[in-house]
Amino acid sequence: MLTKTTFTFFKDSLTYMNSKRITLNLRKNYVNYRINSPLFPRRLSTLYSSLSILSFTLYYLRFSINLTLLCTQTTPAEQQTLLYGLFNDLMWGSCNLAQIMWLTFKRSKCRGLRGLQLESLCQLVDFIMLLHHQNGVLTHQQQLLQRDWLDATQQYLANELFFIKLQMLRTIIAVLAIMLTFSAFAFSLTSVSITPLLYGMSVSNALTRSLINIINDKQRIQNLRQSIPNQAEWVNQQQQALWVERAKEIMQIVIDYVVVPLSLYLVFCTMSYLGLAAVLLFDLTVNVLCNAWLSPPANQSECMTRMSIALMT
Repeated sequence: MLTKTTFTFFKDSLTYMNSKRITLNLRKNYVNYRINSPLFPRRLSTLYSSLSILSFTLYYLRFSINLTLLCTQTTPAEQQTLLYGLFNDLMWGSCNLAQIMWLTFKRSKCRGLRGLQLESLCQLVDFIMLLHHQNGVLTHQQQLLQRDWLDATQQYLANELFFIKLQMLRTIIAVLAIMLTFSAFAFSLTSVSITPLLYGMSVSNALTRSLINIINDKQRIQNLRQSIPNQAEWVNQQQQALWVERAKEIMQIVIDYVVVPLSLYLVFCTMSYLGLAAVLLFDLTVNVLCNAWLSPPANQSECMTRMSIALMT
């Protein structure tokens, strides 16, 4: 019998696959723009059609899993998250299906533009829902800060709230910039290719996120050293755990924005899928090595939990 844990595992797996699909699609568009040849879309039709089918299939599969999870015993917070996921998956699955089947440039330029405009409207709805979700997270953190804590805990929570706000601001700016750029192209306000702009925004967003995390980790360790100076060895273990998390994050950025585009460039130029297979194998190998050899005694979530407990005692 399938349990709630099993459905959650499948949901997380689909989310991971969908994020990889989006990443691969963006890199594919950028490499195709750099090569700028009309021959490649026709000769690599398998790659294009596979990503197109996955675009709505993954959303609909995750929708069915979220619907199943909603029928199980869930807390109000879980129900709100699942309802958001249901609406998001149904919206984007239907949007991608319409773009592939009807609103496509293969039928006419007018229908293709209508497909892009539909995607722009979905991005606007997604942005509004993102603001609502971010506001809920911020409200929860502010409520925690208003409780009676020890001075060290109060300082820790205030520091976490500051960096949460910083990451929220980064996310909102990145999503808004991408949405406005895409909308300007979809509604024919500009004829300039937006592929390099979207790629540059994506790179900047990833690097900024990693930089903010590094600064936040440094502040966390500093707070721990000041609050519990008699546990220096344990603090060093937590610092190592955070270093490993940042190393994995930076390695993933290198894979996504350097290795993947170079591999796709080889695929497009040589008409061989060996490059694509190589990058997928490389990605898998790096993740396995990081988890097997670089994993510290505690992962990041456990590390943050231990920090909180240490500061509250």
